[in-house]
Amino acid sequence: MKLLHFTAEWCAPCKAMKPVIEEYVKNNPDVEYKMIDIDNDFDSLTTYDVLGVPTYILLSDNKEVNRHTGAMPKQDFLDFMAGE
Repeated sequence: MKLLHFTAEWCAPCKAMKPVIEEYVKNNPDVEYKMIDIDNDFDSLTTYDVLGVPTYILLSDNKEVNRHTGAMPKQDFLDFMAGE
């Protein structure tokens, strides 16, 4: 699995999610994680059709299997990562 995390420095919900994401990545080394700063990587925005931040896209075999835009409680993020 690969997690694409679209974020921006100025984004308050992104900052709120940062500890949740960091903990998850630390505890799940099998998940490939890529943080994408939308202010520095505009091409990825268009490639993945991202309209807001934070946006999380979960890929399996390079195919999108789950997507969420906006901050969420920790349990909701865990459910998202589990594909629920």
